[in-house]
Amino acid sequence: VPDWGAQGVAALMTTRDGGVSTAPFDSLNLRDGLGDDPAAVLLNQDRFAAATGGVPIYLNQVHGCKVLHLAGDSAALRAARVDADASVTSEVGLACTVLVADCLPVLFAAPAGRAVGVRTPVGGGLPQACSKRRWSRFARSQTARVRRSFAGLARASGRGTSK
Repeated sequence: VPDWGAQGVAALMTTRDGGVSTAPFDSLNLRDGLGDDPAAVLLNQDRFAAATGGVPIYLNQVHGCKVLHLAGDSAALRAARVDADASVTSEVGLACTVLVADCLPVLFAAPAGRAVGVRTPVGGGLPQACSKRRWSRFARSQTARVRRSFAGLARASGRGTSK
């Protein structure tokens, strides 16, 4: 877990090590729907959740600007797989999660971790202000008004991984 400079917030990027999927998905494949055994993907996701101590909420990433506000029943959120490319939350224990192959997600955090967010990189002709605009809208909606925030890029995981 790298120290990414946001006080009170942890961020991490996985590798392909430590899972149960077989080739060509070996071994810690977290993305379902690509041909891997669904039971293996679910076990990998459960292992990842246990290792982090949080509840990762996976998105059905569609290369757009939609942001999912994570709040409430974590089991329902985990099962829903909403079409979005970013998520934000102010609830402790919910993990904003995106899956990437050869790009770096953008991470957001309010001071002291009052709110956090992550999104896939803006690309493919999408407006560059998409991330900032969505984060600002979420931050303004919080009861503890966010006047400053931190944004950073996650580290590349190397080895051509797809997490």
